[in-house]
Amino acid sequence: MQLSGLLSAGISSQNAMGYLQAKFDELTAEQSAKFYGVWNLANRLGGSVLSAIERQIQILKQANLHQREIELALSAPRATAKLVMGLPVLALLLAQFSGLSPLPSIFQSPIGFIAFALGIALMLIGRIWSDSMVNKAQPNKSDPAAGFDELVIALDAGLNTNQAITEVGFDRSQIAEVLNISVATGASLASLLVSEATRLRQANWHEDSTKISKLSVNLMIPLGLTSLPAFVLIALVPVAIGLMAN
Repeated sequence: MQLSGLLSAGISSQNAMGYLQAKFDELTAEQSAKFYGVWNLANRLGGSVLSAIERQIQILKQANLHQREIELALSAPRATAKLVMGLPVLALLLAQFSGLSPLPSIFQSPIGFIAFALGIALMLIGRIWSDSMVNKAQPNKSDPAAGFDELVIALDAGLNTNQAITEVGFDRSQIAEVLNISVATGASLASLLVSEATRLRQANWHEDSTKISKLSVNLMIPLGLTSLPAFVLIALVPVAIGLMAN
């Protein structure tokens, strides 16, 4: 946004980048490749650098907003998994401090030790299982419409459709439907590509949100199948053995 402001104020591209170079050096490799790909293409083809940058600002704003929503949505399943997985150990400690003495039962009774070991094994299985489900629900960070931005820059620079596709090395089959609509209606291909890129990104984000919504429900399966039996084996069985021994 600072770069856009400098360009809008009439500062040359070279000077604007010079002022902000330290900040651009802080970008990750993926961010740097994305930015400089757009920047270099617009400068090389003579297209509007400002338009290209402003388009990237809008894309990044939407992507950052979506990322925050995803992180917030993932926090609930993660917290639930940690809480439920910690209940057996917490119950065991509470029983010990309450005077029920389950810990001696674990180390002095074979049955108590076997039950405790099985409970720990179930907790580990549940943790691995739930972590795997959370990882699979992580959003896909790849941009399904990255090539569309470069194609729009080439078209804005004055290249015809064939030249633009060749210049950016774009797969023509990916935009066959958009091309047909543009030819049939006379609508601007660049505008149609911007709309199609937005649609693809929105569809990708919706898919991410759907996966996380299902995660909250599906996560109950490993937690129910492992945490509840682990609770019985780790907490209740040693307490019962201790009471009988007393």
